[in-house]
Amino acid sequence: RTARARGGVEYEWLPEHRFFDALRVSAYAQNAKSRQTAFEDRNTAADRLRVNRYEEDLLGASAVLEAAPRADLKLVAGADLSRSEITNLRDGYTSAAGETFPTKAFPDTDYTLYGLFAQAEWRVGALTLIPGLRYDAFELDPDTGDALYPGAAPAKLSDGAFSPKLGAIWALAPGWQAVAQYAHGFKAPLPDQVNNGFVNAVQGYQAISNPDLEPETSKGVELGLRHIAGPLRASATVFENRYKNFIEQIIV
Repeated sequence: RTARARGGVEYEWLPEHRFFDALRVSAYAQNAKSRQTAFEDRNTAADRLRVNRYEEDLLGASAVLEAAPRADLKLVAGADLSRSEITNLRDGYTSAAGETFPTKAFPDTDYTLYGLFAQAEWRVGALTLIPGLRYDAFELDPDTGDALYPGAAPAKLSDGAFSPKLGAIWALAPGWQAVAQYAHGFKAPLPDQVNNGFVNAVQGYQAISNPDLEPETSKGVELGLRHIAGPLRASATVFENRYKNFIEQIIV
């Protein structure tokens, strides 16, 4: 069973005779929860019940400023912020050997994401250049005193990075465009990737997290061709991305 409730407000200001053209501000709140229940009716052994709960309370806000000081130049800048309070619980009865209930897969965690960006669109004849720069940062703050978390002492983690990009659109002929982009990427690790405490020593298996996990970064190049002819649209794209500190889960 899953449930999600979300509400938000948005304000847009389109001033006249100002140094910018539009300001958009929004804020939102969300509660998402899931509950997974499994019951085993076993003939010669005690019945089993498993109840897994996950809940996330999210607050966020963003702002975007747009300006067009000239007909051939458009500027966009903005910021976004979100903060999540994440909880989980595993409960039931007749636990497997080596397990005790209740327990948690990872400690209750506050997870904060920050972002700032700026971008320009500059037309020079048939060519449009789109340079941009974004700064991302995160803070992962677990409850270090959570008695139901069986793993090692949870780690706090924070980091940030700048991600530049440069795009270009070249109008080759009516209905034809060539596009190119070079961009850096940034991906923050998730709470259950940094701190995970699922251990069953008797059965001989466990999930091992990485408290020293670094953010995933990437560099990518993309080339493409687009065509529009009345109601027909067609495109072809080739791209390559190279990652550093790639985040993945493996079984050994």
